[in-house]
Formats: sequence, structure tokens, C-alpha cells
Amino acid sequence: MKRYMGKIIVCAMLTAMISACSEATNEPVTAPQAVDKGHAAIELGQGQTNFERLLEVNLHQYVQLPIDEGGHVNTFRMVSDDELVYVVRNAGSAHDQQVSYNLKMKKASRQLQQQAEQTARASSPDGNWVAYWDDSRQGIRGVNKEGEEFSWTEGPEDTQVLWMPDSSGFLFLHATGKQLGDGAGPEYELARYDLGSRQMKVLPLHRGFWGRIEWLVPGQSLLARNGFDDAVGYKLVHLEEPKEIQLLDTTYGTSAAYATYNGAAQRLLITENGSFRSYDTKGDLLTTQPWPVDLDAHSSMNPEYGTSSSAPYYEEGSPGGAYSVNHPSFSPTGDRLAYLLGVFGFSSDTAVTGTRLVVSHQDGGEAKLATSDYLPIIDYQWSPSTDELVVLLSSPDSSGSYYLGVVKVGTSDSQYSPQR
Repeated sequence: MKRYMGKIIVCAMLTAMISACSEATNEPVTAPQAVDKGHAAIELGQGQTNFERLLEVNLHQYVQLPIDEGGHVNTFRMVSDDELVYVVRNAGSAHDQQVSYNLKMKKASRQLQQQAEQTARASSPDGNWVAYWDDSRQGIRGVNKEGEEFSWTEGPEDTQVLWMPDSSGFLFLHATGKQLGDGAGPEYELARYDLGSRQMKVLPLHRGFWGRIEWLVPGQSLLARNGFDDAVGYKLVHLEEPKEIQLLDTTYGTSAAYATYNGAAQRLLITENGSFRSYDTKGDLLTTQPWPVDLDAHSSMNPEYGTSSSAPYYEEGSPGGAYSVNHPSFSPTGDRLAYLLGVFGFSSDTAVTGTRLVVSHQDGGEAKLATSDYLPIIDYQWSPSTDELVVLLSSPDSSGSYYLGVVKVGTSDSQYSPQR
């Protein structure tokens, strides 16, 4: 599987579509009856499935999403504690469908929007400029608020604009004109373009495969997700020196690897192969925590780990999928970390079906299970108030059936337990 080959990542596409939706119809949608465990008297529908009974045990509240036949949902974002937005994609339709859903009122409204454009764009922080780049035209172009277009760079495959916080210019990947071979695409170098002088400056850093770049601290440091093919790679670049540190570069695929930035604490967390490692924005290692063990019968330590096996969990080597820590996410306050423990994705051969939600300290320590069972969780998000996790699930009973659920996890200074 080729990774980060200049393609637009799905989540970024969805976020862009949400922020740029059009043709709003605000058509009311009647949502199915929700089940709320916060109320004493609950009458479940006679047609309740086994999956819905499982959700009732694990979740404080759940509801089936109103999605037309053939629609698919991959992710969502929280607008407030009660409001969220998801995008329904249907291969047979010329439009995607944005749905705003109110968890408290159990109501949804739809908006039609065009399919995502193939041209990538990035708006300057001051709102005066939009940078564009795509494969059909050479270089990076800019358009101001008056609609005037300017040609800024000339690299045939220049890509990935990161604006400086003062809008004075931007960083980008400049194509040198060479090809790396083996399907890796163009050779890139990191460069800065200054709007005032209309000049480009190449930074004295590595030339080669950069993957996808993103700010950690805008104007100070960035992260390059530079794993290629089956490798996973994370490189931190500090701009003041400048210097680059390859924090992770691995070709083995025994466990999932993720890099997540904690903006509140200004720490980068890398979870991979049995540990959580926290770094500052200069790439210095701050803390190391082992993955939790013995949270349940499936999360026991592999007795051969560290000797003849690199798989931390005993279940990780089972057919069909790797039992691992997946998709870590910091709370908005930055003091807690959530992640999925189990097998992310679906296979009939795995020892467990799905994942369990875990909440821990920001460094990965003091882990607690937040769900009682393994569930087919597609995505999850912290509520802005940080006392809930909202999960998106796909029903194994019916293809194309999606559910939203709420897991109560309390605040950082309170105790919580799985909803049973």
C-alpha cells in the first residue's frame, strides 16, 4: 500500500468540504428514536437488534443515523457538546450530503454540497490570500480578495502549502525535477516563499521523500509523515536552526503507529510497538510509557515480546488483524488521552471484533477502559467539555447502517467507569 503520495487525505477532504458547503436546503430529517440511559424509563422498540442491545450495555446514549440507502460515513466533527456534523458520501450521487445532528434534540438537518474539487487550496491566516496547486498546472498560484491571480512558484509538482502565522509567506514542498523511483514520486525539498520579495528560499534540509507535512507550532516546527510503502515514518523539523530529527522510521508492520500533537501541552506523542513516547517541539524525548497490559483477557503481554517477537500483545499475531493501540486523541484540555484498543477494521479471523475505548493520562499512563465490549468503532471525538466521547459505529447486522453513541468519561479530576 502506497502512502502519502501527494493525495489528499480523506479526513482533510471532509473537513474542507464541511467548511465550504453550499446549496444549503436545511431540510428537516426525522431521526429514529434514541435510547438514552440517563432516563429511568426506557422502552426499546420491538425490532431492536442484537447490535443495539450491545450498544445499550456500552453507551450512555445511542441513535441510528438517518442515512439514505447506499450512503457511507467515514468521520465526523464536534461543533459543540450537543451538535456534530458528518458527511454522507454516495457513489451514485453527484453531491455529497452534509448532515448536522443535535444529540440533545435528536434532530438532523441536511445540506447538499458539491463533490470535493481536485485542486488543493490553503487560505492565509489574515484571509487576504488563497494558495492553489494541482497536477494540471505548474507551480503554486495565489489569488487575492479582489480575484487577481499570481504565479508564485514554478516547480512542476510543487505542493502542500503551510502558511506562516503572520501571512508573510508560506512553507511548501518544492519539486526538484527528479523522480525517486519505485513509485515514490518526485524528489522534494522544503522551501519558503516570501510574499513581500516574491522570492523562494530552499531550506538546508534533506532532499527526497517528504510525505505529508503539517504544522506542530505554526512558524516554529512541523511534522513530516514520511513513511513510504509499508514503512511508517515521522520526522520533526525545527525551523529556527533549522534541524530535522527522524523520530520514527520503521518497515515492520507488527503494530500500528500514530503521531498525535497535544497543542495544549505542546507535546508530540508517538505510539508504536508497545510504547507511548512524548517529545517536545524540538524533538527531545520527555517521557516513555508502556502500553497497558491485562486490562482484559485479550490485552495480556506476549510472553515472547522482546525476544523472538516484536508483537507486544499476545493476540497481535492472530490471523486477520493486529491487536494494538489505535487512533490516539488528546482531550481539548490536553490532560487526557483516548485511544482504541483492539483490532481496527473488520475481519472474521481476528480474536476480537473491533476495539474498546481507553482513556488515560496524557502520557499514556493510568489507563482505564471506557467501554465494556469490543465494538466496530469507525471514528470518535472528544466533546468540547471533555466529559464525553462521541463514537461513530458501523452495524455488523446491516451494511450501510451507522450509529452515534455517547460514552461518559467524566472530567480529569473525577472518577469514571464503563457504562454497564
